[in-house]
Amino acid sequence: MKFRMIIGLVLAMVSMSVFAKADERVFEQTLELDGVKRVLIDGGVGTIDVHASDDDKLHVVVTAEPDDDDLSKAPSEEDMAGIELDVDRSSRRIKLELDLPAGMDVDDVQEKWEVRIPAGVEAELELGVGQMDVEGVTGGLLISVGVGELNVDIPSGPIEISVGVGDVDVSVSKASIGKVRLDTTVGDARLRVNGERIEGSSHFGIGNSVKYKGDGQDEVEVSVKVGEVKVELDSQ
Repeated sequence: MKFRMIIGLVLAMVSMSVFAKADERVFEQTLELDGVKRVLIDGGVGTIDVHASDDDKLHVVVTAEPDDDDLSKAPSEEDMAGIELDVDRSSRRIKLELDLPAGMDVDDVQEKWEVRIPAGVEAELELGVGQMDVEGVTGGLLISVGVGELNVDIPSGPIEISVGVGDVDVSVSKASIGKVRLDTTVGDARLRVNGERIEGSSHFGIGNSVKYKGDGQDEVEVSVKVGEVKVELDSQ
């Protein structure tokens, strides 16, 4: 009787392990750009990490893992095996996103994007939920985050950011400062230009708007519905 109980317990543990640890999927791409001026990364839930490439190629590594917050709803190994990396290429733009099998929701998978973008190429980055970090790119940024945290540290380039709920931290070290506008519906917005705090105006005490006009060419626009914005621009 004891032997049967032990066998049953072992089988139950094995079954749980297989169910809980569906295989992750890893995709790696190195792409020649050949005149492409914009790279679009469309992420679901997870993280996007973007740095400047040390050559003229686009380097992408994507890891997809089953979301383990609720094991009863975790995707199976078969579902995970059905995930593919979709690369949509035109003469001017490359778009990359994970193609999920029918019936799998975007929040069933945790995505980890590691992207290296060449100098002078615009990065269009979209993330549903999670954290995004961008460092060193110079071709301009167009960023959209539904819910999460965004950190940007670049030497120069135009920036347009839209966030639903979350905090934004932007630092530009060698900016050619043009028009700057920061807006929050609920939350604080702070702007420093060459170390000087630029004062803004409040929206009924729950939001904030800050505007600045420089004589440079790079425009910066950050809009957050709920959260805080901190932007530091240094042209020296």
